[in-house]
Amino acid sequence: MKPLDLSVTFPKDVNHEYSPNAFTVSKIFGLPIETKQRTLIPQISIQPCPITFITGYSGSGKTSLLKAIQNQFPEIQLSSPNISHEKKVIDSFDGDIGKVISWLSKFGLGEARVMVTKIGHLSVGQKERLKLAKLLWKAPPVIIIDEFLSSLDRVTARIIAFQFQKVVRSMKVTCFVASAHDDLVDALFPDTLINMDFEGEYTLTQSTPIHPKLPEISEIKVSAGTVDDYIKMKRFHYMDQQQGDIAIKTQGIMSIQKAEFRGKLVGVRVFTKIFHPSLEKIEFFRKVNEQAVRSSRVIVHPSFRGLGISQLLGATDHLPASVKTIFSQSALALYFPFNQGLGYQNTQHVSFTQSQEQLEFQNLASTVLNDAAEKLHDSAYAQKTWSQLSEFDQKQLQQAALKCLVDYDVRHSLYIAEHLGISVGPSFPSFLRTFFSKRHGIVPVDRFWALLSDALHFPMQGMVKKLSATRSDYQNPGTNPLKVGFASTLHSATGH
Repeated sequence: MKPLDLSVTFPKDVNHEYSPNAFTVSKIFGLPIETKQRTLIPQISIQPCPITFITGYSGSGKTSLLKAIQNQFPEIQLSSPNISHEKKVIDSFDGDIGKVISWLSKFGLGEARVMVTKIGHLSVGQKERLKLAKLLWKAPPVIIIDEFLSSLDRVTARIIAFQFQKVVRSMKVTCFVASAHDDLVDALFPDTLINMDFEGEYTLTQSTPIHPKLPEISEIKVSAGTVDDYIKMKRFHYMDQQQGDIAIKTQGIMSIQKAEFRGKLVGVRVFTKIFHPSLEKIEFFRKVNEQAVRSSRVIVHPSFRGLGISQLLGATDHLPASVKTIFSQSALALYFPFNQGLGYQNTQHVSFTQSQEQLEFQNLASTVLNDAAEKLHDSAYAQKTWSQLSEFDQKQLQQAALKCLVDYDVRHSLYIAEHLGISVGPSFPSFLRTFFSKRHGIVPVDRFWALLSDALHFPMQGMVKKLSATRSDYQNPGTNPLKVGFASTLHSATGH
């Protein structure tokens, strides 16, 4: 793109075209009937680049310069995108839902509750994020923005500006933005900085940003956290609006890491055992829990998403030396690879493909619940609906759900064993099936509603991270086939 050779001038004003009041003022103060053309900037040459940032005092000519730039691109409108406040965030974009979710995540809007919220109910900062997401969605070659993030608190503005420049550079878009707030300079890392100083005075600085890094990131401190820290943050996680935190609390927490910004909690990562601690009476489950952990939750405050906090929380030094593998699974990761860069490898998780048992349960539940089976993920709905079913329908659904739960747990256990290199004998799958059948079978009928959502098909992305062998001299005991006393351990672990 060629350099833009511009001048900023104000056209003549003829007083007799004024309103009566304006003409009177002009007459009182002796203004001429016709003003002269006034030049603000006689000449300026701007080389289009990823980011040109125009800053300076209010009234110094930033908007006038933007309009001069806009005249070089007649197809570009100097305005905000048209957004209906009655639409939900996810519905304001056309295209594949996976691409939309991934796109919103780049702007810190990938949280499930935000995506299904009406735009009119968003915070001011979230609306600004959405405007930028809309502006860039169709990958325009040039964008022009006046009063860039001017209405936001400065920390939020700088965070959004930093995220914005990352997206712009990755898309190779040319953008011109203006704001009176010069504190955005080291958040935007502009290739061209134009600093306006009163009328007609300016400085133009060009640079080549190398590995831009927001200074605020250095103020984020990671340390050991507590369950209370997780509870404070869980409202920002899509699975913890219902009862997901119950699983966390009972699964067996191995470690919680927290991130703080100026003393404010902005993120947590929760590591739990792979299998419930009560199962460690059985050698296989004990060995798995010794060798591996699950990254069960990564939660970042919406205002701080996109800064790499999940990566800062990815340290493993605090884990026991015996742990050699970290497992993770996430529905969001199917659309947005938030663990990217942390050494996790994507795997074909057992939840990804719908099993025959899940299909049969789905069909039965749809028949019994009049095509409302998908609502079972809502615990309040599941509990209320379950209490209204006949004993016959409860029994039918319970039996079908048990098949799903047992089949999933067997496949999941073998999935874990495979990735840990634990060799099991040919009779082990049969043992697991018997074991999990007894375990799930002890749940009382009046409480079985809580397991219905687990029987539904819920695809997730599997992720596995192998830790460095130098963390300890711990030898993987799973290289030999397991020899488990199935009969004795089955009784003690199930209570039957």
